Amino acid sequence: MTAEHVREIATAVKVLCDIRLLCVLLMLIALPQMAITGFTVAALLATLPLSWLLLRHWEPLGARLIQAWALPAVESAVAILLFVSYGDSGIGAAYLAATLALLSCGGGVRPMVISLGSFAAVVGLVIAGQVPVLGGAGAIGSFWVLSVVVMLGSCGVAGLYLRRMLFARVELVEQRRFAELAEASSQERLRLAQDLHDGMSKTLHGAHLLAESLTRQLAGEGLPQVIRARELTHALDTARRESRELLLELREVPPGDLVAPCREQVRQWSAAHPQIALTQHYPDEPVVVGVAVQHEVVRTLGELLENVRRHSGSSTAEVRLEHHDRAARLWVRDQGVGLGELDLPQLQRAGHFGLVGVHERMERIGGSCRVESGPDGTTVEVSCPLAAATRPGSRT
Repeated sequence: MTAEHVREIATAVKVLCDIRLLCVLLMLIALPQMAITGFTVAALLATLPLSWLLLRHWEPLGARLIQAWALPAVESAVAILLFVSYGDSGIGAAYLAATLALLSCGGGVRPMVISLGSFAAVVGLVIAGQVPVLGGAGAIGSFWVLSVVVMLGSCGVAGLYLRRMLFARVELVEQRRFAELAEASSQERLRLAQDLHDGMSKTLHGAHLLAESLTRQLAGEGLPQVIRARELTHALDTARRESRELLLELREVPPGDLVAPCREQVRQWSAAHPQIALTQHYPDEPVVVGVAVQHEVVRTLGELLENVRRHSGSSTAEVRLEHHDRAARLWVRDQGVGLGELDLPQLQRAGHFGLVGVHERMERIGGSCRVESGPDGTTVEVSCPLAAATRPGSRT
């Protein structure tokens, strides 16, 4: 049981304990007219601390004890003794019924089985004539014992049903709370998306148009600054596209294809860096992933291509996207100088955060990253979960 379940059951436990205390009060009133033994008096006295424990210390002590075997066994013994002693009046049966409902509601099936098992043993002794209960041998021949057995069994089942109803109520409250939190989160994400669209996205779009115009002007005049202008245009285009991806993620759009954005990322990067010959391999069908996964993988692809340009010294590179075993895998290979010994903490201390960031991105989306590097080049493989199964196949 969770803390919420314990608190929800507390009200039912209080009501059943109050019913038992009322039965004890009636037993005390009837005590002078009954032929009561010392065991019965001891049982009556024992009911007070037992009920006090469950009433005053239900959370968490009582809730723990009632699910063990010791407390249900003691409760059952006391209730059965009072049932045997006050059987003719019906007060003992009422106390036993309330105890059985209390044990089954508060502790579940095991305490109920302990109590019913103990009572079944007493019924067997009654039938055998060893226990003078419910008026003695004359009562055994009637349906009274059978009706008491049915009543007590019904009380146990009712306690279990009440327990399940209270647990279901807790679950409904939790679901409603999570739904309210999800709605509030969705509204906040929508507000952020609107602010991003009305602010930074429009600014980046305008800056990108200006950079494109500047690039065309410099190219038309044949000035060498056109190379830097193209890099600026590419950087602004990347920032604009990333802001749009963030917008889509904030608006919680459905899962989408990973192939198309990877193609676009490679196309833009190749246009900005034509000195590196890039080979691409993609599946025949869409690779469906969530928006967050799509965003992180495309950003990772851009980072890996930049690593090829900056650090490998290679004039060729290869990008391959595949999917199988409920995962998408992206490889970026080059034929450069290699990385030597790959030590991520050392790279981070030296200020090289590219591969460190790739590992962090993949961990964030439940994926992985593997790097193989040697004198013949470097291969980086990243893996991410699919949003839906797709059939294997490839095209170049």
